[in-house]
Amino acid sequence: MLLPLLNKYIFTPLHKLVPLGIPANFLTLFSIVLMWGGFISFLNTKELSAGHALSAAGVVWGYVVFDHFDGIQAKVTSTSSPLGEILDHYSDVFNGLIVIYLSFRILEIELGALFLVIIWLNCLAFAVTYVEQQIRKQLYFGPIGSLEGVILVIAVMLSCANPSGLQFWQTPILLGQPAYLLIIGGFSASCFFTVFGSFQRLEALPRNFIEFTLTGSLLLGVCLYLRLHWAIPFLVVSFYAGDFILKSMQGVFFDRIQPLPDRFAGLVVLAVLPCEFFELDYEVVLLAYGIYLLLQIVSRGTHILTRFKEYWVWWNPPPDCAPPKT
Repeated sequence: MLLPLLNKYIFTPLHKLVPLGIPANFLTLFSIVLMWGGFISFLNTKELSAGHALSAAGVVWGYVVFDHFDGIQAKVTSTSSPLGEILDHYSDVFNGLIVIYLSFRILEIELGALFLVIIWLNCLAFAVTYVEQQIRKQLYFGPIGSLEGVILVIAVMLSCANPSGLQFWQTPILLGQPAYLLIIGGFSASCFFTVFGSFQRLEALPRNFIEFTLTGSLLLGVCLYLRLHWAIPFLVVSFYAGDFILKSMQGVFFDRIQPLPDRFAGLVVLAVLPCEFFELDYEVVLLAYGIYLLLQIVSRGTHILTRFKEYWVWWNPPPDCAPPKT
């Protein structure tokens, strides 16, 4: 809904400042560095101020702008490629999680069970989107999507730069619950609509997605039961979802059979519960599993880069020498 207006009045005019020689993938990488830089900065910051609200809004806005610059650049220079599509869409998976983290920090909401559940719902929405793409060979874009949600987040962050704005979001307004739950409730509903909308278009319940949902929910449930520091379940759940989503993307471009979620997740749950009973260090098991998932993602990413290496360029050729659009 907002994209046509933003394209016409903001993204396209601003894109004219970008040299055409810069590859679209570099613009995607810049948005990734921007988001991860903001994430790491906030990880190392305990006390927040009005300036932090402005900086978080600026980081997210920069991500939005460059996330659209890469598509415009690829179109203008006729350099669209499978590598660029995977890099662009896959980076959104983790950038979206960072947006949620920054939102919770700016609203001063505890990074506890609610935070982790919202992270998981976001992962489900992304996962079903790419499972659907893998099956239908078409990426669905609804009339209202993530862009509108991120713009709302930016507006909320800006409002928190004023103490009265932050106070408003923390003030109980309905049944003694803070106003920020309206935003969280709306986001949760959008995730559910995304999942059920995908089911309607597919006219089926994809078995691999159902397995992913059940196993991942069990994994998250165990982490919540153990009352771990938020960083451990955040790492495990994010990489578990990231691994499955990347497999689904591979299924789109490499014509593989339906990708399956990581089968070790169930074993990890079975290994962690006895650790709790015998008072052993179960955090080591979960951290090891998170590292294993990260290595799986790196391995798949390396395979994709190797497969599509001809699409990686350090500088775009002149328009008359550009390769044909694929």
